[in-house]
Amino acid sequence: MNKRFLALAISMAISTPALAQPMDNDIMDLSTVVANIESSSSSHVMEAEIDSHKGQLAYEIDLVNGEKISTVYVDARTGKTIATEEPRIENAWLKVFDRELKMFREINQPLAARIVAIETEMNGKVREVEFDIENDMPIWEMEVEASTGMAELKIDAKTGNRLETDFDDQ
Repeated sequence: MNKRFLALAISMAISTPALAQPMDNDIMDLSTVVANIESSSSSHVMEAEIDSHKGQLAYEIDLVNGEKISTVYVDARTGKTIATEEPRIENAWLKVFDRELKMFREINQPLAARIVAIETEMNGKVREVEFDIENDMPIWEMEVEASTGMAELKIDAKTGNRLETDFDDQ
């Protein structure tokens, strides 16, 4: 089974989509939330997205610390941590994700700086970040809300160079 499909199926099965929540302008920027997490922990942010946790609008942040993946939920309006958990599924399937984790640990660079650079370049806001490997290259997939519409970017996770950009048709 495709690892990406498995992760999507798991995610859909265990989380309540943030789209069910009304979005408003009083949420914190993802770059600020990621920077706060990175500066206050010994973990590195692997992925981040707006979601909900027990009905509360929150950022879901996946962290890597050594061999463990954990998730922290941060109130999207206040920036306060509302829950922390070790995702049992990812840690149970660690051997499946081992290559991805190894490549991620080799990057060892803060994600917040990458988000700020893309937001400045695109004159927009990064709404979601996923870490993936394509053609043996670690990449960040970023969803950006820009003045020209929603864009999906692929960024070389080692160099920060943009690999491709697709704009959603609206």
